[in-house]
Amino acid sequence: MVLCLAAGLLTPLWTVGCTRQSEEHAAKGEEGVPKRVSCPENNPLADYQDRLLDLAFKTASAIPVYPHIKDRSKAQEAVATTWLRLDQPRRALECIEKIENWRRGSGHADLAFYHAGSGDSPEVQNCLRIAIQESNAAGDWRRDRIKAKVARVYALLGHDAKAEQFARNLTESETGKAAGARASLLDDGLFDVQMKSLEKAVKTGNFDITRNALGCLTEWYRRFYANKERRSLIAEKIREYSVKVPLNIQIEKQISLAEFALVHEDSDNALKHVNQAQQLFDGAKWPLRFRVKLMAKLAEARFRVGDTETAGKHIDAARAMFDQRRDEILNFDRAGILRPIAEAYQSMGRKAVSLKVYKQAVEQGAVNPNSRPRAEDLAGTCCSMALHGIEPDAELWSKIAKVVDGLGEPW
Repeated sequence: MVLCLAAGLLTPLWTVGCTRQSEEHAAKGEEGVPKRVSCPENNPLADYQDRLLDLAFKTASAIPVYPHIKDRSKAQEAVATTWLRLDQPRRALECIEKIENWRRGSGHADLAFYHAGSGDSPEVQNCLRIAIQESNAAGDWRRDRIKAKVARVYALLGHDAKAEQFARNLTESETGKAAGARASLLDDGLFDVQMKSLEKAVKTGNFDITRNALGCLTEWYRRFYANKERRSLIAEKIREYSVKVPLNIQIEKQISLAEFALVHEDSDNALKHVNQAQQLFDGAKWPLRFRVKLMAKLAEARFRVGDTETAGKHIDAARAMFDQRRDEILNFDRAGILRPIAEAYQSMGRKAVSLKVYKQAVEQGAVNPNSRPRAEDLAGTCCSMALHGIEPDAELWSKIAKVVDGLGEPW
C-alpha cells in the first residue's frame, strides 16, 4: 500500500483491499446499534482511586445541564479518560453513557481505540457504531472530531479503506487525529516517500498541517529510534518545522522525544532533548500561569532523565513562585497550575510535599464564588490524584467533602 500525507493526515492513495472482517462490517451498515457496550472486567485498583474518581464524576455531574452542558460534559469526559488511563474500561463506559451531548460519541470512539490496542473485537465494533451514530447527529467541528477519532481506530486496526472514508473532508485541525496511528504502522520501505510527502505538505504554511506533521514526525521518531540515521533526520525536521508553531508545543515535542529516548535506555539523548526544551523555555517571556506550569513539567522531565538534583531545585522554584505571586493569578487558574507541581513532586518520590500541594489545589479551587469552576477544579484535582497514585489523608478527604457539599447556586 502507498500512503501520502494530505492536509496533515496519512491516507492511502490506493488499497488492495480490506480484511474480510472489515468488509463484512461494511456490508452490515450501521444499523442495530446496541444501547450498551459490553466491556471486559476492570483491572484491580486501589480503593482510594475508585473513591476519588467516583467523587470526580459526581462533582462533574452536579453541574447543571442548562446552561452549562458544554462544561459539564467536558468534565465528565475527562473523568472517563482517566478511568481508561488506569485500565478501567468498564468504569469508563459507565461515565461515557451518562454524557448528554456529542462528547458521548467522542468517548465511545476513545473506548474503541482503547480496545483496538488488543485487536479487533465485538467491543471495538460496538463502540464504533455508537460513535458513528453520534457523529451523524452532531454538527460542524464536533462531527469531525468524532469522525477523526473513528478514523484513528480503523487505522490502528489496519482497515485502511474505512479509515480513509472517515478521514475524508475533515477540517484541517482534525486531520491529525488519525495520523499518529498511521505513522506508527508505516512500512520501512515507504519512509522516504512519506517524508517527501510530509515536506511538501508543510510548505503550504498552514498551521494545522504543520502541527499534524510534527505529530507524525514525533511518532516516526519513536518508530525508527533504533535507526540512527533516520532518527537524526527526523529530529532535524522536527527542529526545522517547530519554529512555525508556538513555543509550548515545541517544548512538549522535545519532552516527548526525551521519553522515547528513555524507553531505549538512551539517557544521554534524553537529557539532550530536555536541555533543548529548557533552552526554549529560558529564551522566552511567559505569562505567570504558563511559566509556573511549564517549570513543573520541565522539572519532572529532567528528573526522569536522571538530572535529579537540578530537577529538585527547579520544582521547588516553581512552587515558591506560585506561593509568592499567587495573588497575581486569577483564582480559577490556580488549581490547574498547582496540579502539575504536585504531579512532579509525586514522580520524584516526594509524596509528603505532593500531598501538601494537592491540599493547596483543593483549597484554591474552592475560592471562586461560582460553583461551576469549583466543580471543574475539584474533578480535575481528584482525577490527578487518582492517576498519579496520591492517597488523600483524613484532612484532605475532609476538604474535598466540604467542597462537594458546598456546590449549589450560583453556578
